[in-house]
Amino acid sequence: MAEEKKVVTLDDFEQRLMVSGLMDFRNDLLRDEKPTEDINDLILKVIDAPTKKGPQGYSYITQIGTGNYNEKTSELYTDYSFITADLGIGEEASNVFQNLAVQKLTETTEKMLVAPLRFKSVLLDEMDRVINAAKLGRPASMILKNNSISDRDIILKLEEASCAGVRIDMIVRGICCVRAEVPGKTENLHIRSLVGRYLEHGRIYSFYDGVTTRIYIASGDFLTRNTECRVEVGVRVEDPVLIQKLSDILQLQLRDNVNAREMRADGSYQKVKAAPGEPLVNGQMDMYDLLRDDWLARDTASAAEPEQPEPKAPERPSEPETRPEPVQVAEQPAEPAKQPATVKAAPAPAVQSAPAPHAVDRAERHGHPSLFQRLHDWLRR
Repeated sequence: MAEEKKVVTLDDFEQRLMVSGLMDFRNDLLRDEKPTEDINDLILKVIDAPTKKGPQGYSYITQIGTGNYNEKTSELYTDYSFITADLGIGEEASNVFQNLAVQKLTETTEKMLVAPLRFKSVLLDEMDRVINAAKLGRPASMILKNNSISDRDIILKLEEASCAGVRIDMIVRGICCVRAEVPGKTENLHIRSLVGRYLEHGRIYSFYDGVTTRIYIASGDFLTRNTECRVEVGVRVEDPVLIQKLSDILQLQLRDNVNAREMRADGSYQKVKAAPGEPLVNGQMDMYDLLRDDWLARDTASAAEPEQPEPKAPERPSEPETRPEPVQVAEQPAEPAKQPATVKAAPAPAVQSAPAPHAVDRAERHGHPSLFQRLHDWLRR
């Protein structure tokens, strides 16, 4: 008699709930020093089980950052956070968490960088692309901002890029196991460190092949422990506006002449000083000015939104106070020519009540949850 096979489909919540319960059971077996082969196979089957999709399919909100969430370090560290609804990134991020649940490494990705198997290899491929562009005579360059660098493979690739004529600028705050501007090896490699009010913790990797700029942010830097021994993630930023914004941030920090120290060929550092008459550039504090337009644009857009639904204006209680105004106009029959002027002036109280739309704005904002509130509610489902 043939064995009957049954297929059980799970939605996303049911799948995660079952994996969580099986993982708790697996941890109990490990604590009791009992074999876990059967439960491991079952967990893998649950992860690979068919899933049910709604009419619109699954939707994801994914956040990838260069740092963690810590109320103490958030007051001192500078980091970058990328929030996206991209379906491909969401699916790959979900796969990373599912692999972590069963202590499995992520081997293949299309949009994300995932160490230790799919992180350094992607960055080395990007460097090769820039090197090939330089060999073709294009103005190729790289800007790499991170905490530290000690990975030998990356160091050798940087030397190869420098010898190929690639302009390389690195912003390395801490450990740096490569020397800059060494004749015959790294003469096109320039390294600086920024030490100021905040601790530089962000990681941005920008690659320009003379035609396009491909830019990444990541949680891991170029330490061997991150590229080979940890699970670190990164993502390529493809939105042109964000690419330009990240490029502006890098260029600002490369112009810093307040907090910057540049490496010499002997490994020592020299403080960067502004030339006579040159304006001071603080790569940290000037960030507020760089991002100010974004904040003002967002505030202006949000303030302009409630002005469109003007039909709500009759609901304001101030209108009954404006009705006696025609009586004042009737008291001046000797000057009929001025009546139109006084009639035009009648809506003046409405001008004085202009702040009312802001009150409506606040009420409407409370009526419609913010993006972060919607994200919070979505994660709690």
